[in-house]
Amino acid sequence: MHLEAQLDSDKTERKLDSGVELTYSVLVVDSLAEVEQLARGETTHVLYRE
Repeated sequence: MHLEAQLDSDKTERKLDSGVELTYSVLVVDSLAEVEQLARGETTHVLYRE
């Protein structure tokens, strides 16, 4: 699984425009080290929870 996020930098201080969809995913990891790997954009094992 490859996850990617994009930030619309001019929207960081404002509300979302009408029609913009906001979604989220729940990912479960086994350790803080794996959270840190994700934060750095590195590959690690995750459990995707719907």
